[in-house]
Amino acid sequence: PLALRVVEQLAASLADHVVVESRHVAEQARARLHVPAGKLSVVPTGVDVDRFAAAVPADLGPPGEFRVACVGRLSPEKDVGFAVAAAARMRHRPARLIVVGDGPERAALEALAAKFG
Repeated sequence: PLALRVVEQLAASLADHVVVESRHVAEQARARLHVPAGKLSVVPTGVDVDRFAAAVPADLGPPGEFRVACVGRLSPEKDVGFAVAAAARMRHRPARLIVVGDGPERAALEALAAKFG
């Protein structure tokens, strides 16, 4: 969407400083929005491991099993359902998907996981 890009570029040009959550996003900001390196900081989103420890299953599966973890808020824009469906369809190498978090998509994700068994 051109309009969104124009707004992003305008906001970046007017800002005193731009803060992003990862080096990847910083590279995109430099390339797409022409944000100079001196005007850009990366502040990673932190995860309080103790907060989620109780939600991690005690049995993570047998050693050597392929495991993928999604940790975070279960919201539509993250499309964790795609990961659930992808893990269920892995026939050549079965995978265990571990989802830790809560949010508006939790019930739908549980229903989707139950559908795949």
